[in-house]
Amino acid sequence: MFVHYYDAENVGLAGLDKIALTLQDRMFVFSRVATLAHTGVHPSIVCFREYPLGPDQADFYIIGHLASLLAHASPAERKVLKCVLHSRDRALCQAFQFQCELAGVSGSTLVSTDDAEKSITEQVEAKQKALPVANTGAKPASAEQDLGQKMLKLLDAPKTFAELTKALKLNAKDVNPCFAKLAKAGVIKRQSQSKKHWVKA
Repeated sequence: MFVHYYDAENVGLAGLDKIALTLQDRMFVFSRVATLAHTGVHPSIVCFREYPLGPDQADFYIIGHLASLLAHASPAERKVLKCVLHSRDRALCQAFQFQCELAGVSGSTLVSTDDAEKSITEQVEAKQKALPVANTGAKPASAEQDLGQKMLKLLDAPKTFAELTKALKLNAKDVNPCFAKLAKAGVIKRQSQSKKHWVKA
């Protein structure tokens, strides 16, 4: 079963009709301007328009909806669930894939183009190769190390990801990359009593 998250504010609505859906699949479209004229009457498509105006509001809604869906999915459902994000927003793609990894669900990020569906990862790598290292926009190592140290200090006591971002006074999108690296390296881990809480390993 495929669950598509379509970031229409980022990629527009033109690519919707290029995505093949079965009756078992779901497509969640996030756009404040989408109507039935854009999404059609396909029973698998649900359009979300009621979210606040402002930068990244659709992104927050997408990640929040994904987290809720994954939390309510049974172990059997997670085995067959494939989540797909349609967006060019690199930070959103990283957060999306991270949430899927945490839940043990297959997740991928695609962006519709005129000729094919390309992996967002491939696009990012291509752009990085074309640009000088100084202009990639990557966070300086010292800044990332500083953020990592702050996380480790806060995780002396168990915290959920939401509690951690609140304590850091940062957006989830800014915290996710560093958090993912710490988790992958085994520096932080889930608390044995609660999978929602994280602690320093």
